[in-house]
Amino acid sequence: MRSIDKVNIGAFPLRPARDGAKDGFLRCFLARIIGKSSIDTLLETIPQRGLEYSETKTSAVLLVVYAKEQLFETFKARGFCYVRTGGTEGAIDMHGPHPDHPEYLLLHNGPRRELFRIIPNSGNYKTKRKMKEDYGFEGNKDPEKKYLVYEFDTTEIPLWSHIDWDEVVHRGKATPKPFFTTIPL
Repeated sequence: MRSIDKVNIGAFPLRPARDGAKDGFLRCFLARIIGKSSIDTLLETIPQRGLEYSETKTSAVLLVVYAKEQLFETFKARGFCYVRTGGTEGAIDMHGPHPDHPEYLLLHNGPRRELFRIIPNSGNYKTKRKMKEDYGFEGNKDPEKKYLVYEFDTTEIPLWSHIDWDEVVHRGKATPKPFFTTIPL
């Protein structure tokens, strides 16, 4: 059986047990892989010569944020956006797909829509006071109220033509409430 592993021919060892041998090659092979998870088994797989195996990603998490024109320009100029949290009106719904790791941000205010790449691991809770320190953003209400803040690359990404952006924006039920969704890549 060592030769099968060494040569990596991707075969099941079907040679019968020798006379008096307790277990055959197939029995030993099956005993070795049955107790493992499928992930562990795949991790041990040696790619065929000249090939590489990788997971293909088919979708991405998108944060959709409505912003009036002045706030839209502020977000874009400073490379950050914030969303209300908690039970207040207009607060983000945290029950969407992977709200802790969105990859893209769609800023919109009706017909104007711009797509940006979110900086990984930038989603943090900050007070208005901290946003003023970090981004020079003047908050007009309670300076200790917390918001979920994401930083993004201010280089706009062209809207992908294979996505119906009207349908994406209306997943939020045509309200200005921010939300998370997934989009196909």
